[in-house]
Amino acid sequence: MKILKISFIALLIVSSFAACKKDKVAVVPVTIEGKWTGTFLNTKTDPAATTALVFNLHSPGGGLDRLDPNDGTTIVSNGGWELIDKAFTAQYYDTIDKKTYYFKATFNSTAGKLVSGTWGFSADVTDQGTWTMTKNK
Repeated sequence: MKILKISFIALLIVSSFAACKKDKVAVVPVTIEGKWTGTFLNTKTDPAATTALVFNLHSPGGGLDRLDPNDGTTIVSNGGWELIDKAFTAQYYDTIDKKTYYFKATFNSTAGKLVSGTWGFSADVTDQGTWTMTKNK
């Protein structure tokens, strides 16, 4: 009877440790489609100018809407984007200043950010400044 009692206590102790096992929290990567908010810095002006930037990215390799940063809904320019691995590229034509803007960045799907971004006025030369964006929730 004593062995049975000790065995039962040992079983309770082992099962209590198993019940305390921590569950792993799965990190769900962020998809790139959706609304993004951030800023871009023009390092070619004196003083350097920071401008609010709001993008809405449609289906993969699809359209890009630049939204008015004041209301976040009015479309002010259109363009396109592409994501190859983590390399994000985009462009849009600004109807006010009649220029095409080109953007490059690294997509961090875990953090939901476009980082290490540069921009400019041609696809090969993005030396006008830097930019960063975070996906809206």
